[in-house]
Amino acid sequence: MNNWQNKTLKLLSISAFPLLATTVLTTPAKASSIDVACKAEGSTPTIVASVTEEGTAKEATILQFLPEYFSPDDATNQCQTTASKLHELYNTDSVSYLASDTLSDGQSVVCAVTRRGSGCDSYSSEVLFTLAQGTDPSLALYDMLDNSIKQTHPRPDSRTVSRIYTDITPSVWNLTAGRKWWPF
Repeated sequence: MNNWQNKTLKLLSISAFPLLATTVLTTPAKASSIDVACKAEGSTPTIVASVTEEGTAKEATILQFLPEYFSPDDATNQCQTTASKLHELYNTDSVSYLASDTLSDGQSVVCAVTRRGSGCDSYSSEVLFTLAQGTDPSLALYDMLDNSIKQTHPRPDSRTVSRIYTDITPSVWNLTAGRKWWPF
């Protein structure tokens, strides 16, 4: 290769580098997507989240609408409504925890919050469903959670636990290790 060809090759390489860097930096990575749905095929309607990341799908059960807390029709309706709300919250990155709470009017609720310590009546919360008046929301939420979430945690004592927070961010969906919850 003569000197002129060598200089031309270097010049082309140098001028092509910014174009190559721009192409590499602007090529979108395979994004993760989250789909939340209510599966009502069995006797207990269940909320399931499916996460697809880089072509691999993981499925995690979040909640089961148990007959001790809901009539069959109400369970199906609440499951579908809650799944729809959670789907929207996940896709706007507006949810990190499920929380149980009793509102100032005495209503027992389960909500989605962005951080622990928030109540279901805070500005950053979304009430997902209500429970029958007088139901302990912490015990109900615990009972409704999938076993992979409450693996090693005993049922909370309603005399000492006023609220529980359950981490439902996809980053903790390691299905073999279980997920976390915090009593408050």
